[in-house]
Amino acid sequence: MIQELVQRQVSAADTNLDIVLLHLDSNSVGDAGAASLASALEKNTALQTLYLGSNSVGAAGAASLASALEKNTTLQELDLAGNSVGAAGLRTIKDKLAANKAASQSKSRA
Repeated sequence: MIQELVQRQVSAADTNLDIVLLHLDSNSVGDAGAASLASALEKNTALQTLYLGSNSVGAAGAASLASALEKNTTLQELDLAGNSVGAAGLRTIKDKLAANKAASQSKSRA
């Protein structure tokens, strides 16, 4: 049931350009769900904040999300509290989010 709900939210994030915040804390997303979200993030140009706290996301899920952030430049906040993403995964995601924030600030000044 929860996986169905998560998949619906992923589908909405994939196609809906009005969603700027998605709150999925404590929904058993796991690495597979994180990979699905990452796929949606690669195409989404509106989502700015994504909450994924306490979702059993591990290093593989973090790697998927980090990879998506190479294409997605609009996400500026990603909460992964309560997951086991590892220090390296967290550092990579943090660096990519910082680049997104810098790009966003640069665009707003232009």
